[in-house]
Amino acid sequence: MNAFFRKILIFLDRYAISGLSLILLAGAGWYTLGVLKITENNKKKLCSLKSGDKVTITGISGLHNITVIDRMNKNKSTGLAGVFIPDPGDVFIEFKKGSKEYLEKNFLNKDCMIFFEQLPKSDFVPVRLECILNGKKRDITLELIELGFALYNPSLHSKKSIRYLDSEYKARLGRRGIWGNQKATDAAVIFKNRWKKEEP
Repeated sequence: MNAFFRKILIFLDRYAISGLSLILLAGAGWYTLGVLKITENNKKKLCSLKSGDKVTITGISGLHNITVIDRMNKNKSTGLAGVFIPDPGDVFIEFKKGSKEYLEKNFLNKDCMIFFEQLPKSDFVPVRLECILNGKKRDITLELIELGFALYNPSLHSKKSIRYLDSEYKARLGRRGIWGNQKATDAAVIFKNRWKKEEP
């Protein structure tokens, strides 16, 4: 047998136990890091925040991609409950842009109160955010619906809200935002009817 391989076999025989332990320890450490990373990125991690907690909105990419920073200076990503902008082609692009600009102008770097709207059978944890400006509570979701920048989707909300439905009805009558564009309105109605059929 080649002397080199003989030395390797002797080494493995002598240090097999400690070598196996080292591999297991290294593997356990790697696995732990992986779990921590997964936990940190898992949307369920948002449940570490409690309803009523104060957060600051630090980034807005869209209705369902809002970054907040908690009192421990940790960034979390979340989305607004109850609102939705469909994405069939280019019909809603201007409204996606409008909602983003509105959110950035009114709420970026503002302190808010966070309220959870946990959905059944879903890993997604959308939240309701109320911004406190000049001592007055502002429901961000409600404002987007009132302006016609988003549709109210009951399936994205744990409870139906008469306030939201009423605000959407008024936005539609006033032809605001989405409801002022015929193509967008037609597409929105299709989505709304589909949601009604999906309701239990």
